[in-house]
Amino acid sequence: FYIIDLKTDMIIRGGENIYPREIEETLYSYPAVKDAACVGIPDALYGEEVIAFVVLKDNQKASEEDIIAFCKKQLADFKCPKQIKIISEIPKSSSGKLLRRELRDKLSNFG
Repeated sequence: FYIIDLKTDMIIRGGENIYPREIEETLYSYPAVKDAACVGIPDALYGEEVIAFVVLKDNQKASEEDIIAFCKKQLADFKCPKQIKIISEIPKSSSGKLLRRELRDKLSNFG
């Protein structure tokens, strides 16, 4: 076993452990994606669901549906993000660490 993320960042969906970094690496392999981050959000049925935030490269276009379809080809179904939020910037600390709590807070802006 190898730990590839902080335990607190791990998403538990339907009893399955999901490491956000694995999903983020898949998102980085999508040609239009410049930056990516995943978080788990509460879900009544599965415990948590995977939500991904992506920043697109300059002059690139991609829809949420296109990115999800790409992920479905690369990842197991339970790991695939159920929603993709395209944003202008991933919040990071001065040391470059992802600020996942700020990403969760951004969800309220999406309605």
